[in-house]
Amino acid sequence: MLKEMLPIFKWLLLLQILIAIVLQSSLWFSEASLLSIWKLDRQIAQYQQSNQLLVDRNQRVLQNIVSLKQRGAAIEEQARLDLGMIRPGETYYYFLDPGEG
Repeated sequence: MLKEMLPIFKWLLLLQILIAIVLQSSLWFSEASLLSIWKLDRQIAQYQQSNQLLVDRNQRVLQNIVSLKQRGAAIEEQARLDLGMIRPGETYYYFLDPGEG
């Protein structure tokens, strides 16, 4: 009886091997293979790092904007001192030191 079942076992073993080959080939070489998933994971990590740099830069710009809005008077004073800024209707007087003359 065992000898009669031997060819059936051989065919079943061959069928199992073929199924394993098909499944393994799809696992490694298809569009959704492990290799492509690993590549996508690396790309995602790179994009996340790039996005984090942009988020950090945007945060610094936002802080600068808030700082400029809150310190408007200080900016105006600095512009008056450094750049000689005057408002419309103001008169600018420049006094020379006697030693500069």
